[in-house]
Amino acid sequence: MYEVELKLQIPQHKKLTVKKAIQMLSPEHTSLHAQYLDTENFLFAENFAALRLRKEDNDWVQTLKAGKNALARYENEINLGVSDTVPKVDLSLYKSDKTAQKILSTILKETKAQPLQVKFETIVERDFKLVQHENTEVEICLDIGTVGNSKDVTQEIYELEFELKKGKTDELIHLVQDWVKKYHIWLDVRSKAERGNLLARNMTTNIAKTFEVTALEKKASGKQALQNIIASYTQQLLPNIAVISDQIADAKHFFSTQLIIENICHTLDLLIEYIPNTISENKQILLDLNNQLIDFTVLHYLKHETLQSVEAYQFKNIDRVLDKYRLEFSKTVRSPAFTCLILELMKLGLPLEKTKQKDESPRFEKILTKRYKLLKQQLAQTVQPENEECKPDAQTLMLISQFQYCLNHSHKNLLPLQVDKDYFSEVYDLYKNHLLSKQVVLQHVKAIKTEQFFFLGWISGREDKILKRYYKLMNKLSIEE
Repeated sequence: MYEVELKLQIPQHKKLTVKKAIQMLSPEHTSLHAQYLDTENFLFAENFAALRLRKEDNDWVQTLKAGKNALARYENEINLGVSDTVPKVDLSLYKSDKTAQKILSTILKETKAQPLQVKFETIVERDFKLVQHENTEVEICLDIGTVGNSKDVTQEIYELEFELKKGKTDELIHLVQDWVKKYHIWLDVRSKAERGNLLARNMTTNIAKTFEVTALEKKASGKQALQNIIASYTQQLLPNIAVISDQIADAKHFFSTQLIIENICHTLDLLIEYIPNTISENKQILLDLNNQLIDFTVLHYLKHETLQSVEAYQFKNIDRVLDKYRLEFSKTVRSPAFTCLILELMKLGLPLEKTKQKDESPRFEKILTKRYKLLKQQLAQTVQPENEECKPDAQTLMLISQFQYCLNHSHKNLLPLQVDKDYFSEVYDLYKNHLLSKQVVLQHVKAIKTEQFFFLGWISGREDKILKRYYKLMNKLSIEE
């Protein structure tokens, strides 16, 4: 009832090579023509579900899919047999499936008897082969075709799918990593249903989700916390990677991605002794991307804030820098090194195997509290008298960010309550979006000097007020015991 699979996109210059590689496997072939149905206001899509009628060679198959997990989703396929015409959807076929009934009841109670409509179709030629990898069976599929709606708006499909048929998920991931290194394919969690729904709604991409802090059990061990945090944040990251790779992400996707990657980095740093070498040796990839995303965030914030006062001005220099970053981000998330690292994080986020050996890692709250106290001392030492020049740097921002991480992931009764989460989040915002802005402008906005002078002047005009607020908050931190 659950499918475990990974979808990957293929670079243009590798498509023929990948097609030949699939042919070398002596694959089977099938023609797939599917209709996706939904209510008028897309209630299936809104509830992360899809209802599909698909002709597979001669047979028609009705499928209900659901779930937000990028790796494993609920799926129930029912073969309707051979028919010369498109059969009608029959939801009563799921009456004995409790999971299906729960999904459908949530959707149907909102429909008020709305009829189901065909929203879009997919036409795909699939080559597939069941391969053995270590002790695992994986079906590798190459799908080539189109997804489109009734308005003749179509999009090409040319993707690989690796579906676990038998065995362990980590071995599936290992096989995918081999293909990533060889063919430079990259992760893309967007299903055909998601692509079709966007076309049907005349949308380019889904709205970016706000970063959500993972809730942890009070008595979670270090290893348990590591697995839960990485699993949660990787799942939040994957949809953003997909739209960034296609260069269709909006600013909110980048802001969310920065916070997710930053929190992943803090988790890896805090729990370094439980991290495999395959991750710790490549963590710099995430750190570099995080720093670039911070610069992007600062520049975008500056442009947005200043446009309110100079609407007629076109910031050609800063626009070029932001566009260059978008292109670089796309290249990074498509790269084999980044893709393999994300796959390693997905492995790390898999549920811990039950063993007779006792988990002797200390409680996460104990590890967090120790780091919290150390960071508080280090931050207090960064506070300077108001008459001395504040020299913002990335290291201080990292300390502030790590401290915010401790506050976000703690239980209220586990850490001292001297520090108010709300006020310290303001410290983080002041430092990242304001105090670092001059440094970022000097580094990146160089080509048009008048534009650079404008931003530096705008920053200077607000600097005193922001510094006073920053000092007030930080002094409150430093004097608390």
